[in-house]
Amino acid sequence: MNASVILPDENITLPEMVRVEQRLDDDGLTENQVIETLLAQLAGPVRQRVRPGMRVAVAVGSRGIASLDILVRTILDMLRRQGAQPFIIPAMGSHGGGTSAGQRNVLAHYGITEETMGVSIEDTMDTTCVGEVDGYPVYFSVPAATSDLIIPVCRIKPHTDFTGSIESGICKMLAIGLGKHKGAATLHAAGFESFAQLIPRVGEFLLKHTPLGFSVATVENALDRPAHLQVVLAEDTLVEEPKLLVLARNLLPRIQIDPIDVLIVDEIGKDVSGEGMDPNVTGRAATGIQFPDTPRIRRIAVRGLTADSQGFAIPCPWPVCGCPQPLPKN
Repeated sequence: MNASVILPDENITLPEMVRVEQRLDDDGLTENQVIETLLAQLAGPVRQRVRPGMRVAVAVGSRGIASLDILVRTILDMLRRQGAQPFIIPAMGSHGGGTSAGQRNVLAHYGITEETMGVSIEDTMDTTCVGEVDGYPVYFSVPAATSDLIIPVCRIKPHTDFTGSIESGICKMLAIGLGKHKGAATLHAAGFESFAQLIPRVGEFLLKHTPLGFSVATVENALDRPAHLQVVLAEDTLVEEPKLLVLARNLLPRIQIDPIDVLIVDEIGKDVSGEGMDPNVTGRAATGIQFPDTPRIRRIAVRGLTADSQGFAIPCPWPVCGCPQPLPKN
């Protein structure tokens, strides 16, 4: 990073500084290893759940999961070989503007279109109420609810607004992602403070009342490369997902200095985290939740936005960032 520092007073002196570099473990899976690992796990008992003629919904979210297009294409190829009739459902709650066209565009950004995947994308926002959990109606995508089998493709990762044994992953994709705009709005009304209990409970309910077959879950390393890939059978979800979250948390990048007077962040964006920058790393979140194993930072300055954010800075709570506008990069 190269940046000039303009001091408000020539009499102000900065403390002595030293350049240090953190080298993160990059022991991730290559694209070929992703395909080989997935095909091996899709064999045997998993593949036997797919029967000829089945309409199978492959649920794909809005996060920039590494090798997402490869994962989806490999799953679709297996389903077609089994004689099934697969299709894709955007499973992203209210993302993409909460519209069919917007969610289709989000998938296209990750290389997932009807042309590249060779299947239809059922992008309707229509939902059906499949029951109630803790007084909240549970809404679910109509194409998913009426399919013969559902296969979520997701990334297990610590959430940016709540902590629990289950955070971002399979259960949240079922509860929020496949709840579409209506379901997401309904559950978000409960507040993030309830999500640690509510998301697993809604997930458990949907495991019993929807045709989930299995999930394809990834865990990424500190450099956003796939480090672990696992096919999770529906009945094993509530046992396996917490284990994968522990692995994901252990692989998070860590800032090794504590405390910090000023942290300068080069780029933020929703493709990095829902809040622009990951509070699991910085410890700073809009909700005020104290994240474990994070440094104490007095001020955070942001220099710019990622290209994929397309100039959209709203995810970052600016009072939290402590910077009214991005700092110049040169």
